[in-house]
Amino acid sequence: MINQISKPSRRRGIVLTPQGFQKFREAKLITEINSKLQKSYTLEALSEKTGLTVNTLSKVMSSQVGVDKQTISRLFSAFNLTLEADDYRLFKAGNQDFDINSEYQSLTSPGGQIPLESPFYIERPPLESICYQEMSKLGALVIIKAPKQMGKSSLILRILNHAKGLGYQTVYLTLQLADLELFTSKKCFLQWFCARISTKLGLPNRVASVWDDQMGCKSNATDYLENYILKKLNCPLVIAIDEMNQLLTHSQLTSEVFSLLRSWSEMAKHEECWQKLRFLIAYSTDVSKKSRNDFSLLNTGLSLDLPLFTPDQVRELARRYGLHFSDTEIKNLINSLGGHPYQVQLAFYQLQKEKITFNALLNV
Repeated sequence: MINQISKPSRRRGIVLTPQGFQKFREAKLITEINSKLQKSYTLEALSEKTGLTVNTLSKVMSSQVGVDKQTISRLFSAFNLTLEADDYRLFKAGNQDFDINSEYQSLTSPGGQIPLESPFYIERPPLESICYQEMSKLGALVIIKAPKQMGKSSLILRILNHAKGLGYQTVYLTLQLADLELFTSKKCFLQWFCARISTKLGLPNRVASVWDDQMGCKSNATDYLENYILKKLNCPLVIAIDEMNQLLTHSQLTSEVFSLLRSWSEMAKHEECWQKLRFLIAYSTDVSKKSRNDFSLLNTGLSLDLPLFTPDQVRELARRYGLHFSDTEIKNLINSLGGHPYQVQLAFYQLQKEKITFNALLNV
């Protein structure tokens, strides 16, 4: 058998890399925040700002069709960005260098945090902008709540990334990694908490050597944060605590920790050293009503509920998976899946992988 040598595909235009797309998206969000917009730019608004047609912008955002370099340069310059070599790559017809479907071939079934560079994160305006704005305030304390797999951790990842872009130090803690014995006493939990922050920041862990039981656990933790963390930093610090619901089954500890967080947040509003501190807390509402009420003990900060996907967000996610549905099909999908982000992601993954048909999906 003679193997035919296929002719090389003609390269046509360029598309954004994941890095370039993320760079543009962050600049767009910052512009929205500074201009006090309460929602993301529509394609029509972007067209007016950049001078590019809606059709051209759709091509750039989808990365399914190559465009000329001048087009992307024009888009970037509208947001005071410089187009660099890592921000784009050549588009090859028939075998795209950057193709949403081929990008997904290397991924497993959806679940967990959606990476920053992933095209499958769907923004839910104005939540992202609100969180970014809040993190710039002294003593900020933002509580994000939603049922499981609604995108809390993915949103935290983006808030922390935005904070890093502002020059802040960030620490991410998840209580899923805390051993059960840590919840048996206030001392165990607060010592773990202080030690983890030190480790995450690359600072010496001095908890064991400076802890004075006669001073009380909350005073020890407060002094440790002030003297061995905050005074060592010359920039704001954002501490994110994920899966806070792990604490809720320990009612006495919950009360003590929440009252301490509230005190720290209040101190951060008027004490110079503590003004560097911001908190970001997320918890799952898949807990008892009594446990959910425990969060009223914080009695401060900004509390946000993550909403279900809207029809437009479901349609946008489908487009990024290379799937196209009519308005009726979108409505049927939402009726079937309820607009739950993980369920929608999983459904589109299954459809794109041809593991299930559309009609079979609606009957599940």
